Amino acid sequence: MSRPHTRRRRGFTLIELIVVITIIGILAAAVVINAPSFIERAKKKRALADIVNIEKAITAYRMEYGNYPESLDALVSPPSTGAGEEEPLLQRLPMDPWNNPYVYGVENRKPIILTFGPDREQGTADDISNVSMYEADTEGR
Repeated sequence: MSRPHTRRRRGFTLIELIVVITIIGILAAAVVINAPSFIERAKKKRALADIVNIEKAITAYRMEYGNYPESLDALVSPPSTGAGEEEPLLQRLPMDPWNNPYVYGVENRKPIILTFGPDREQGTADDISNVSMYEADTEGR
């Protein structure tokens, strides 16, 4: 006796494939639309973290040498005290997330570290500094 010939279904129908591709397209579009805002927020957070690290190194420099450094380069190449090889407070100076150097100065005997942000222009709303971090912290209280 022979067995009846049965067909087994293999694969997906065209409708199933279209539905899956449509869902993947919708998800990809959502990622593409939202990715720039996520990237920009991540860059701002990285700039804040860099500024905090630079500020800590400046504080350590002041504790070690009794004054603030003349420039950020002194954090990488500290002055010699004659007591031996000085360890750098930073291995290298970071660039801001927009590939510009951080700006440093001392105002009212307080260090100011800032980046001009994505527009690279001083004095605009997107500037990020250790002063703006303190202002934001006190406003939240």
